[in-house]
Amino acid sequence: MRKSLLLLAVLLTAPAAFAQNALQAMPPGAPIDSTPVNSLVAITQNTSTTPTQGGVACATTATGLTRDNSYYRRFALASHGVTTPVQISSVNAGLFVSFTNGTATSVPGIVMNLYRQTGAAFPGGTRVLAGTASIPAQVATPTAGSMVTFTFSPAPVFLSTETLVVEMSIPDGNATGSTATYNARSGENTAGQSGPTYIASPVGCAISTPTDLAGLGFPTNAWVVVVNADNVVANEGAAQNSRISLGSAVPNPTLGSATIPFEVRQASDVRLSVYDALGREVAVLANGAYAVGQHTATFTPNGLPAGAYVYRLVADGEVLTSRLTVTH
Repeated sequence: MRKSLLLLAVLLTAPAAFAQNALQAMPPGAPIDSTPVNSLVAITQNTSTTPTQGGVACATTATGLTRDNSYYRRFALASHGVTTPVQISSVNAGLFVSFTNGTATSVPGIVMNLYRQTGAAFPGGTRVLAGTASIPAQVATPTAGSMVTFTFSPAPVFLSTETLVVEMSIPDGNATGSTATYNARSGENTAGQSGPTYIASPVGCAISTPTDLAGLGFPTNAWVVVVNADNVVANEGAAQNSRISLGSAVPNPTLGSATIPFEVRQASDVRLSVYDALGREVAVLANGAYAVGQHTATFTPNGLPAGAYVYRLVADGEVLTSRLTVTH
């Protein structure tokens, strides 16, 4: 059975059980306030980072209640000027939510996922989950839409050569027996974008693979997303007014243990840790209060596979990183 996409008469095939659902685009509304970006690196594909309307979504045609919807953006980090490892601390995403039953206070289960894309180009290939964050409770019911900040802890580290895929997953607002009947969808604008917005809705609209909105008849609809990253430059040393400096691991590459020197210039709480190529923390070499002076830590990669690793020194919000290769 076929069903029309509201407003644009584009047809999709879907199971008969969901014939009452269709992709909908909301008309433009008042501008939605955006959240300031305070990170060292802000990565976006949007010409304007202010959403102006609720986005395209699979929804029940009779009521407007949204079904299961996941929105995606793909970022080849090098093409966005990233040249060193970055730590994804948060994502600001356009989100529109309204309720129909008058008693709901939140939309449970809205999550932001970060993936590493490997193999074939997105939406093909393989996506490996690197981080996930839930919608903050204090902004769980944006009545007119908003840019909502999803914060990642721990924040995954991505290399400049990697491809990041961002997904915002919204659960079914019209599921059988659901008491939280709602219209929840991306916040978007039509100001332009340098990369496509993708949508998937396996249950509601039988879109099982992330699909470019342009191919579904919505070429100008752009989900607003800003990826906030700490630019953890591979900095061996630091400015003289810095609290810390980080030296080169010796030996590098290493067959066994490597010594990592670092300097504390102002007494601070220090954390020195090692991350693998998937952004997982695999070792903590230093964690605590350190006096002013030169220090060393030893990294012994027992049980860890050969490959590239990032070691990261943090003190009072200051972050330095460098790279180390393990061989066997």
